[in-house]
Formats: sequence, C-alpha cells, structure tokens
Amino acid sequence: MITYEGCLKSNASGQLFIYNKEQFHDFFRENPSSDFTFIATKVSSERSNKLFAYYYAEVIPKCIEGFRKLGENHNKGSVEIELKKYSPVIWKFEMIDGQMLALDRDFKDLNFFEKRRHIEEVIIFAAKDLDTIIEEPK
Repeated sequence: MITYEGCLKSNASGQLFIYNKEQFHDFFRENPSSDFTFIATKVSSERSNKLFAYYYAEVIPKCIEGFRKLGENHNKGSVEIELKKYSPVIWKFEMIDGQMLALDRDFKDLNFFEKRRHIEEVIIFAAKDLDTIIEEPK
C-alpha cells in the first residue's frame, strides 16, 4: 500500500490549508489515475501541549547530557540551535525577492505532527551520534 502522511489545518472559516503543499501534490502526481481513501484525525491542543512539555523535560536535557559526554558544553538554547541541523522539519522554505530562503522555526511554532516528527528525528540523531537513548513519548 502506498501512503502519504501529511498535515492539514482549517482556518476559522473552515478553509483548508495544506502543510508541505508541494510534497502533497507530488504524491498525487506520482500516482495518477488512482483512488485514495482519506481519514482525518483532529488533534487537540492538549496533545500538542503534552508533546511540548515532553520535549523540554525529556528530549532537551538528554541531548545536553549526550553532548556533554562528547565534550561539548550546551545549554537549552544552544542545544536547540544544534538540533535544528539534524531535523528537516524545523525548516520552512520561502521564495523571497526571487530567492529561495531556508527559514528555521521554533519548536513551539510547529503543529502537533511536525513536533512529533522533529522529536523522532532528534531521537534517531541522539541514539546514533550522541550514544544517548531517549524514550518515545507516551
């Protein structure tokens, strides 16, 4: 089965906004003349808040500890900057004055699915490069 996992959002008037719209369109272009099933799951802000708390209580401290084992001294702010290098989810690409610019976003500005994906990338990075195991969120 071929699947696409993406994030959608509706605004106050119910209009649909597609995150990573180009990837969304690419998926359908790669699968022309196909039928699809669509299932939407509403994400509560409570889930996003719990993920936010987990990130700052579990993920960031474990990464600081992992970097220290490698001889690098980081605090919360500097480790967040460092982790942006290893997670493509944090970056947003925009065309500004004819130039494609990569703009980094703060973790708090990500939606639930983007937060979850960023955490997954960081967990993989920490295990591989920091020799640090971070438990999956519950």
